[in-house]
Amino acid sequence: MKYLLRKLLRDLWDMRIQFFSVFLMSFLGVLIYTGIEGVWLGMDKQLNAWIKTSNLADAWVSGNMVSDGDISKIKNLNGIKEVQPTIIINTKADISNNTRDLQLMSINPNRNSISKPYIIAGDSFSESQNAVWINEDFAKENHININDNIKVSVNKKQITLIVRGLILSPEYISYTGSTTALQPDYKQYGYGYVSEQTMKQILKVSGYNQLKLIYSSDTNFSDLEQKIENILGAKYYNISDRTNFRGISNYIDKIAQIRKLSILFSLVFFLLALLTMQTTMKRLIETERTQIGTLKALGYHNKQLLLHFGLYGFIISLLGVTVGLITAPHTITPILLNLQKKFYSMPVWKGQNSFVAYVVSGLVILCCTITSILASKKGVIEMPAEALRNEAPRGGKQILWEHFSGFWNTLSFEWKWSLRDMSRNKGRTFMGIISVTGSMMLLIASFGLWDSLVGTNQFLYGKQYDYYVKIILQPDATEDNCMSLFNLVNKNGQWLEEKNGEIRTAKNQKNIAVEILERGLFIHLKDESGAVIPLPTSGVLITHKLAEEMGIQKGSTIQFHIVGNTDYITADVSDIITIPYPQGVYLSKDCWEKYGNSFKPTALLSGTNMKIDDISNLPYVKETTTLQKQLDDVNNVLNSVQMIVFLLLAAAVLLNVVVLYDLGVLNFTERKREYATMKVMGFHQKEIRTIIFRESIFNTVIGWLLGVPIGIQFLKIYVGSVTTDNFEYRPMITLLSFIIASCITIGTSMFVCMLISRKVKKLDMIESLKSVE
Repeated sequence: MKYLLRKLLRDLWDMRIQFFSVFLMSFLGVLIYTGIEGVWLGMDKQLNAWIKTSNLADAWVSGNMVSDGDISKIKNLNGIKEVQPTIIINTKADISNNTRDLQLMSINPNRNSISKPYIIAGDSFSESQNAVWINEDFAKENHININDNIKVSVNKKQITLIVRGLILSPEYISYTGSTTALQPDYKQYGYGYVSEQTMKQILKVSGYNQLKLIYSSDTNFSDLEQKIENILGAKYYNISDRTNFRGISNYIDKIAQIRKLSILFSLVFFLLALLTMQTTMKRLIETERTQIGTLKALGYHNKQLLLHFGLYGFIISLLGVTVGLITAPHTITPILLNLQKKFYSMPVWKGQNSFVAYVVSGLVILCCTITSILASKKGVIEMPAEALRNEAPRGGKQILWEHFSGFWNTLSFEWKWSLRDMSRNKGRTFMGIISVTGSMMLLIASFGLWDSLVGTNQFLYGKQYDYYVKIILQPDATEDNCMSLFNLVNKNGQWLEEKNGEIRTAKNQKNIAVEILERGLFIHLKDESGAVIPLPTSGVLITHKLAEEMGIQKGSTIQFHIVGNTDYITADVSDIITIPYPQGVYLSKDCWEKYGNSFKPTALLSGTNMKIDDISNLPYVKETTTLQKQLDDVNNVLNSVQMIVFLLLAAAVLLNVVVLYDLGVLNFTERKREYATMKVMGFHQKEIRTIIFRESIFNTVIGWLLGVPIGIQFLKIYVGSVTTDNFEYRPMITLLSFIIASCITIGTSMFVCMLISRKVKKLDMIESLKSVE
């Protein structure tokens, strides 16, 4: 075995280029999977840990003036374990002469058992008058320290609060504070907790507007909602569980998004890499055929030889996956986790891997080892005299194209040679086509994913909406205020009323957005084919994603209600519209009024380019935002996955180059004797190079043709996996990306072919033909 070990080390060094490709693919596959798994699994584990320690609520009930008697009735419902009431109000905080939005929530230290906030610094919660505990990010951005004073105002009443602590709430891992924002703005929006005594001092009213619930796992959520609605009656607004409570659901969606993104890509990456590694190892071992015969002639046993050649695959793949496993937690995982910190607030950020990463690594090693053993088995079980001979070439026979004599006779000699050779070596040809197809598929999916994310944002804020500014009104804005504002924008505006609501079918129930639109120029609704859908005067429009989830079709009848109004509206679905965000029901002002409701606009869309500050300072205006800022916000949200997308894209490009180069080199190694024979027969260099190019062109064209439709289908699945309940991305790939993907695939294939064909000129005739002595 000592000599076999020396031979093994010498062979690994002599064929280091071919073995390096196997090392690189096993390293990259494990690095990407393990690195990204560390991100989403770490986020998921830390979330679950915080849910457990904070006793995060299972559901939140919104209402108005909920009394202790109502709470007692809800506590007595089957399945309910705990109920904790609270009061939530929105205030304006004066901080260094700047007006900030600070949401205050009441907390009772004696019954703070659900969704317990995490105290980062300062005192524990107490009944102290005029004390407030604010979220750390808001304090940091506004340079607020413990014991600082904050003046807050609500309902034209002002009160000074003393900051007693900095906290993080498990209910607001993702806190935007604004209905128009998709990313946090910690400088402008924050939240805090005050004692119930302080809250009553501010509001001077009794009753609560939110209940936090803990219920048993076997509780039917729909039944629970119905029972709570019956108890609260007109006080009931809506109920949300963790999947649609925005402060948490965004974070949960992000975990699912990254997980699906990594698993789907890694699955295809591994399949292609393993296929290539299997082929590489098989061919490398087959080139050792004569050495196997020599070793057998020297007296080595079959088991010794199988172990020896099995170590080829074992050592290389072991090195690759080990480096990948060691590198991933210190490179990809922390880099990607840092990107998430900008958008989410968690007390602990820590990557974590599961046993699956080690199982995947073990499978890679096992696959390479078994492939090496199987590839050498044929030579090992042969008699030494047979193994010392090169394997006889397969016999030629008439191929399919030769039956079409008219077509066959028009082909050049090089094409006839190439087609016969490909027909004789179907496995090699198939592998070449599969490599190009897989590479093209991954490149289309990788380029298309980024195009889809960016393109959907541009569609949303550019084509679906094309206003200049969106002006959100205060809840107490009057008709005169609206008229005044409309005149300020030179009557160049479109009113809309945005509400939260609930939709229900016989089997399902979901929180939705309800958009009531006045006819205008700034909102464009389209169906899946891209045709413009006008606002119906009767019936409602429903978004594509919601329709899919709820099983609703055009012509169906739905029931929905607005938060704050328990009366359900029954309406026919006039059409399905494809809108990325928000997902819900869209209807016209006329239709809304036909259902017996009054239209009270909450926002005005205007195309007038004006000074935003002049509008923002109006007392009846809550906030303003431009279309460009909204587009910038959603593009910034993409930053949290941008690195992942680019990482997968780089891996796809690298895999493409490695696979095609590796197979090209192996093809040449296998066929050196054929090329040497052709040179002996009098073929010129140019003719041999032409034959090599013909085969490469055939494989590339067929692979490209297959890769395009398969890649587009994979892109649809890929984009569908990153779509969340609230935001539907549209699969698309730009012409430029498609051309780049094609150029990488075809260009790499042709470049490798050119490198290989140049080797013909340097072919060592003696070495190539010596093996047949």
